[in-house]
Amino acid sequence: MDLQSPILVRLFKQEAELEIWKQTRSGQFALLKTYPICRWSGDLGPKVREGDRQAPEGFYSINPGQMNPQSAYYLSFNTGYPNAFDKALGRSGSQLMVHGDCSSRGCYAMTDEQIAEIYSLGRESFFGGQRAFQLQAFPFRMTAFWIIFVTLMLPVEVRIYPTYKVVADLHMLDTYAGLIMPLIASATGTLLFRQFFMTIPEELLEASRIDGAGPFRFFKDTLLPLSITTIAALFVIQFIYGWNQYLWPLLITTQESMYTAVIGIKRMITGGDALTEWNLVMATAMLALLPPAAVVVLMQRWFVKGLVETEK
Repeated sequence: MDLQSPILVRLFKQEAELEIWKQTRSGQFALLKTYPICRWSGDLGPKVREGDRQAPEGFYSINPGQMNPQSAYYLSFNTGYPNAFDKALGRSGSQLMVHGDCSSRGCYAMTDEQIAEIYSLGRESFFGGQRAFQLQAFPFRMTAFWIIFVTLMLPVEVRIYPTYKVVADLHMLDTYAGLIMPLIASATGTLLFRQFFMTIPEELLEASRIDGAGPFRFFKDTLLPLSITTIAALFVIQFIYGWNQYLWPLLITTQESMYTAVIGIKRMITGGDALTEWNLVMATAMLALLPPAAVVVLMQRWFVKGLVETEK
């Protein structure tokens, strides 16, 4: 990577770390250095109002006009808080900095030696033609992952209304897409694939870079073939989960031609004084059992390998 190549700055409150990412000659960004944050103010969570002494969280753009070489805190640059998103939420505040002197009152404070390096990297990127670099401030690492992971603790009933609203707005009621697509997006799948990808050796990525492969080619030629067993395991889990769904198909379908086997079985069980033909109900239940049983039997070996295999 060149001295004047573009940079990106990432901050993590809980870990108290600041990362500098720099663009390589291939056009990708690579981690250059991680600095421990000397001090940051407040608690985890965004800054809301002026005077709350809370360090901001979010995505901000830093241009040359926000760099301050005459700072009272040795060197500094303004984070640009509040951005358009903060303003839309009615948040207020000003002069939120990343600076030296290791003293924070609503800012991110570094040591003088650290801010000198960070400031010089930003200055050189501007000399190289970068108009602004991005500052990404997170409460902790893997924020998006943990937001998705928490949904595993939410029952379907909690998520049913917003999911229905989205499907209705997309005009997918009484369609196979409306039945299937909301069940495909799964926090279980995110967790399963994350754990698998974390076991991929770094040497594979380095070898792909040497061969000139970009991210998409690395995914297509390397990760996807290695993920076959994981995909198979997820398919088994999601197929059985979707096949046994009752509430979602009941809400999303209004035509009898779109009803699933589970709904059909429930409709065969009559109430009141009507006599339920249990022989037909049980026969239908046995027929409905065949597809998931066949999937489990035929894909058992792939399913087990996808959950327990660790060698790549």
